[in-house]
Amino acid sequence: MNTNKNIVKHEKIFEGVNIFHLTDKVGRIWQTIGRDEKDAVNVWSQGEDTFTFIVRDIKPETLSVEFLIKSLNIPRSAIIVVTLMHEVLNTSEKREEFYAETLGFNAKCKYGSKDISKVLFKMKKQAEDLTNILVH
Repeated sequence: MNTNKNIVKHEKIFEGVNIFHLTDKVGRIWQTIGRDEKDAVNVWSQGEDTFTFIVRDIKPETLSVEFLIKSLNIPRSAIIVVTLMHEVLNTSEKREEFYAETLGFNAKCKYGSKDISKVLFKMKKQAEDLTNILVH
């Protein structure tokens, strides 16, 4: 996260502690606390529910496969991942599930292609297992 561009001091809540708003990779605005920008980023990255929460989430209709590819900085050269995303994330429900699992909460985010691939393969296997149950 580029703290200069994506974090704004919002208000002072008591001596030495401020509320900050942070904007993450996909455009969600989070509220957290800290003594300064660096401390606020640390609190946010720890995912402390008491002090950190989403103030403005993204709209579900913006969760297209292309939006997810761009948000996760997946290069077009990562053909297997891009193809899997188009194959597996073919409904809004599946895109929301993928979004929640990969971008669901700051420090727990997995941006590496390997982690994204694991989530996609898991989702693909679940769909195949469900299909097998329904067919038999």
